Amino acid sequence: MQEVAGTNLDISELVEAQFKLEEQYLALIELNGSISKFAFKNAHELRGPLSAILGLINLMETTDSRPEYLQFLKKEALALDQVVRDINEVLLSEGKLKP
Repeated sequence: MQEVAGTNLDISELVEAQFKLEEQYLALIELNGSISKFAFKNAHELRGPLSAILGLINLMETTDSRPEYLQFLKKEALALDQVVRDINEVLLSEGKLKP
C-alpha cells in the first residue's frame, strides 16, 4: 500500500478577486481613453476663442483701436468663458469636480 500526502487549497476566492481586478483595469483603460478624447476636444474648443482674442489684442496694439474691435474681443472672451463653463458642467455631472 502506498500513501499519498497533499494539501487541498481552495483558490476560488483568489480567482474571483483576480477576475474583478481585470474588469476594473479594463474599465480604467476605457475611462482613460474617454478622458483623453474629452481633453483633446475641449483643448481645440478653447484654442479657437483664445486665438481670436490674442489676434484682436495684437490688432488693437498695432493699429488705431476701433470700437468694433472691443466688441469682437468681448464676443470671443464670452465664447471662451462658455467653453470653460461647459467643461465644468460635464465634470460636475460626472462627479469628477466638486462645486
